Amino acid sequence: MSPMFHKHDDDQSAGAPATDPALEAEVTRLSALTLPQLAAEILTKAYTPQYDPTDAVNDLDGIASSFWDPPQETAFNHPVATTSQLVLRDLVAEGVQVLEQARLLRLETHYQGDYFNAGYVTTRLGRDALQRNTVAQVLGA
Repeated sequence: MSPMFHKHDDDQSAGAPATDPALEAEVTRLSALTLPQLAAEILTKAYTPQYDPTDAVNDLDGIASSFWDPPQETAFNHPVATTSQLVLRDLVAEGVQVLEQARLLRLETHYQGDYFNAGYVTTRLGRDALQRNTVAQVLGA
């Protein structure tokens, strides 16, 4: 199985992450945003104004995949990651924190059999901001 976010090629040593210029460019772009701008982009890319209580929660890895879609053979939860992958996850976590504090997202947790699920869902305020296209204004971006 390939390590998180990168491919294992025969010419690479096992465990050595491959660089991804597209990911690095996206991390650079997102790093340049203010926190409200980052949060607004996260909400508008990872969520829709529609509400379906049966939808799965969106965890940090799912939100991060809104900005960079890793190759299908990789797994988000693999313990090996490049610096860019870790920075992307940190940026997403910071943006989600801003969205939580603005009451646009909330943490949702529940058990499903033997599994614990945790992730983020939009609030009514968040869905309203998405519907009205006012996320940036609500966040002061």
